[in-house]
Amino acid sequence: MSMAENIKQSIKKRKEGLSSEAELRELINVASSKALKQFIQRLDTGEIPIDNISDFIRVIGAYKEINGISDVMEGQQGQGQLPELNMKADKVIEDHIQEGKLKKTEDERIDVMDMSSEDMAELIRQLDIAQNRENEGAY
Repeated sequence: MSMAENIKQSIKKRKEGLSSEAELRELINVASSKALKQFIQRLDTGEIPIDNISDFIRVIGAYKEINGISDVMEGQQGQGQLPELNMKADKVIEDHIQEGKLKKTEDERIDVMDMSSEDMAELIRQLDIAQNRENEGAY
């Protein structure tokens, strides 16, 4: 980076009020990008040989990890894990299972595929009420 670019970056950071954590993250990203670029150049010139499939798979794995390709291919890009059910919501689920409106699979997952739209609407309404009660208790 030239001196002018460094000054522009410093001014930009001050204007944005970046936290030290964000600055550290940015520094690590810049350093990682430079190191990866150098590695790829050395790989391309043959200085770093890939002479077996496990080396190739590791390189491809790193590429996919960096670019989030695995998540995209599995349709999960940008999606996190669902939040854990609280005790009130868990009771609603258990009640629906006991009433026979819901079924558990062999691997302890809840099967909603056979539910009628009315039962599904009722389940969602009951879960919503349970979540509201949980939120009320938090205040």
